[in-house]
Amino acid sequence: MIELAIIIFICVLGFFITFITSIDNFIDKEKDGINVITKKGTTFLIVSFISIILYVFQFEKNEITAKREKEHTDSLYQKRVEESNKKIIKSFADGLAIYGLKYDSALRKIEFLVRDSTRRTIINIEGDEPFLSLCKEDPIVLKKSFPDHHEFDLNICNSLAPSKNIQATVYVVSLNYSEHFSFIKAFNLFQSNAQMDANSHTVQQLIVPAIEKFKICYFLVKGSWTNLTAKKKYNIDFIYHYNFDSNQSGGITALHDKQIREFLKTKINF
Repeated sequence: MIELAIIIFICVLGFFITFITSIDNFIDKEKDGINVITKKGTTFLIVSFISIILYVFQFEKNEITAKREKEHTDSLYQKRVEESNKKIIKSFADGLAIYGLKYDSALRKIEFLVRDSTRRTIINIEGDEPFLSLCKEDPIVLKKSFPDHHEFDLNICNSLAPSKNIQATVYVVSLNYSEHFSFIKAFNLFQSNAQMDANSHTVQQLIVPAIEKFKICYFLVKGSWTNLTAKKKYNIDFIYHYNFDSNQSGGITALHDKQIREFLKTKINF
């Protein structure tokens, strides 16, 4: 739009200069009102207006053509990239096949096959490691508040690869407006043998007793999970918070983390 405005400005400026330098041909000083403009002047103004309109239409046409050409070029480039990637993956898979290996593009892992007369066993020897945590955006959401309890949703995200045998406990600590901590309750976050698919999301609800007016609730999530073959085990031990004044949730500082863990050690054994 800036380019179009510049073009219109240059055109108008050019016509204005032409009009001023030839004003004797376009203005009849002996007449008054609208008749002061001569036939030449009227013709010049009409032609100037039509010229500007044509410039605008031509500019818009050129813009549309350029956009279509760019989209076509981008489409061809994307197609070449995809074809190149397919060739690379095929060459890679063909090379692995020589050694009895297989590449699973869906799970992005390499497998090898062990065969006998009755069965085939696929053993994972390489692949992405699952990562389980509360989601980065809005990890904890306060859904409802009642005089005797609060209902929270914990948004849990699992990325990269499937997670199995998920076990997690949430320890809830409150901070009141007198800056005193209280241990509220411990919750089991998952049922036994829970699992989550790669790049998946689930919501777990916690009903937290409202023993007093809370300023902040802290949630220590402590647990573990394994990869799909259960050969690797991973741990989570992280504290999140929910602020009742700002209605925001997230992680906490190292200082607050230390204070809460020291407080919990006086209340429970973990």
